[in-house]
Amino acid sequence: MTISTSERIGLVDTNILVYRADQDSTFHLPSVNLINRGLKGEISLCLATQNLTEFYAVMTNPKRVTNPIAPVDARVEIERYLQSQNIRKIYQTADLMPKLLELIAKYPPTRQQIFDLQLIATMLVNDITRIYTFNTKHFQPYEEIEVTVPE
Repeated sequence: MTISTSERIGLVDTNILVYRADQDSTFHLPSVNLINRGLKGEISLCLATQNLTEFYAVMTNPKRVTNPIAPVDARVEIERYLQSQNIRKIYQTADLMPKLLELIAKYPPTRQQIFDLQLIATMLVNDITRIYTFNTKHFQPYEEIEVTVPE
């Protein structure tokens, strides 16, 4: 893992979407600032469909967040991200499983780690090597990507 500050496209990790929606989070303002800069086209950001489904799952679950939102509100927020012309959306392609299996062989995951590895595989098959996240420990083992913590 490399911590980087250069300006190139980066994937927004799900935790940033959650912190942006959670006004009580200590990470709320940096998350708002990052996403707003992306929405304005000031920086290049992308989202994977996995991020959006994880956002929905977390934000509608009272066991995961203090202030869950209604399913309809989560859907509306996802639609806003999908409609943004300035935030690129990346998708799982036919190349995903071979890349994921390659990463599994290199970094054998256990339990929930497979989902971070799947996100990394999605990034790599879409030529994305930077991720914006506050969960740096989740991505430390993976030399294929660079981690950037929003300021």
